[in-house]
Amino acid sequence: MIKQTLVLMSFLVASPVVVLADAPVHAQQRSNWQEFFQRIVSRSPLPRKRGGGREGLLGWQVLTPGSLSQQLWTLQPILVWRSQPNGKLIPDRAEILPAGSGSPIWSQRIQPSRTTPITAKLEPGKTYVLRFSKWNADLKKDEVIIGWDIEVMPTAQRQKVAAALNRLNKNLKPVERLQRRIEVLASFGLWSDVVQEIEQSKVSARDRQTAINDLLTQLEDSAGSTRIRK
Repeated sequence: MIKQTLVLMSFLVASPVVVLADAPVHAQQRSNWQEFFQRIVSRSPLPRKRGGGREGLLGWQVLTPGSLSQQLWTLQPILVWRSQPNGKLIPDRAEILPAGSGSPIWSQRIQPSRTTPITAKLEPGKTYVLRFSKWNADLKKDEVIIGWDIEVMPTAQRQKVAAALNRLNKNLKPVERLQRRIEVLASFGLWSDVVQEIEQSKVSARDRQTAINDLLTQLEDSAGSTRIRK
């Protein structure tokens, strides 16, 4: 299996560390989401790993699937990622393969910073590899940049999450409903699913962006505090 493997091959270049800028938002909106995620993150299992370009000098960042938490509840993930215009090694293809297999069950050209549906339906209890590649014009082939494992929850665990989500009040307003669903998913440590839930919610685009930015900030702050305490 690929365990957070980075393969630079002939694309290897030096580039500065990139900080992805937050989108401008109203101060009150930001405060509301910050307070919410501070409470949620403080009482939920923290991510054990990071994925995608946020680890190195690549200038791009994968938010889901598998970057904030390796385990997934959803069987139909979406690819959510960001990139800088001047980033290096920006991938142009994403693929999902069953662990131990060389044959993708999903492969698609991707565009920078654009959310992409993953049309392959994953199976409960199975492990897959998500990998990113870039076309090498000289060699006339795709070359892998990075990849990592993603694990789908077994059926019994998925049913527990589904039961908790189904108990939520169906008459809540969009933001309240989103926050309650985030609470459930976060309680199981399903941070990749949290990002997908935000991205596919019915709240405004500005609210979605604010929520994701504040979530990432809070997770980074909490991870830093944990390292210091250790």
